[in-house]
Amino acid sequence: MAQPRNALECFGLSDVGLKRPTNQDRFVVADLRKRARLRQGNLEPARGGATGRLHGHLLAVADGMGGMAEGARAADMAVRAMLRAAINGMGWPDSGDAPEIGRALARAARRCRRRLARELPGEGTKAAGTTLTCACVLGGGWTVLHAGDSRCYLLRKGRLRQLTTDHTIAGRLAAEGALSAKDAAASPFAHVLWNSLSSSSSGEFAPELLTGQWQKGDVMLLCSDGLTKHLDDRTIARVLKPATVGAKDKAEALVSQARSAGGSDNITAVVIQAAALEPRRKAD
Repeated sequence: MAQPRNALECFGLSDVGLKRPTNQDRFVVADLRKRARLRQGNLEPARGGATGRLHGHLLAVADGMGGMAEGARAADMAVRAMLRAAINGMGWPDSGDAPEIGRALARAARRCRRRLARELPGEGTKAAGTTLTCACVLGGGWTVLHAGDSRCYLLRKGRLRQLTTDHTIAGRLAAEGALSAKDAAASPFAHVLWNSLSSSSSGEFAPELLTGQWQKGDVMLLCSDGLTKHLDDRTIARVLKPATVGAKDKAEALVSQARSAGGSDNITAVVIQAAALEPRRKAD
């Protein structure tokens, strides 16, 4: 089947890295389509249902915290909550109604937090939790929900921009001018979160919501901090820039380079972009 005009391609990859015994990162890449499930009828030949055209994509990355099993379960619950929101909570607006999408994602995240508190209760260092960075690309626009220190980047016209904020103590101090960006990166609080989906009743949860329009040539990356601990923005931009390289190859290159640079944590990368251009052939 031919790709629709202006189709986007997506690919995600997660790797345990070189130091961790298990992978607590979770990610999802989902196509958003309407679907009818046939319950009864006498159509020939009988089919189980019909799937409508592609409306958009849902991407999410979550990095679990609070013990191996608990962190992985918290991350799993978070990405599943985003999937349910996409299926049940958005109303499928072709225009990509950003406020409605943002509200649906935020409601789902808050419900997930309440579920974490019920099923994985704990306080302080015993609390289970997860970062969550989710992007819904629909109707020519995008909506991002974010909490924690996983990241969402946008490459536009060759320039890489980090859309999300790192919700760490060091990041907050840098934003307030108390630390330079260099000192914040080296701070012992560089990976201490003030905002996440946590089972702790005392933890803060203030989801960051961002919206924008998709433009020709854009590339979006969602990733866990296992990638950004080892790859700086210049390296990430160099991998994302080539228009002749597909989303799969870019995600694989990012994960491979983070492993080669140390692989000290679980590494997850999800890339969405226009279908890769065919490389130009040299004239005979």
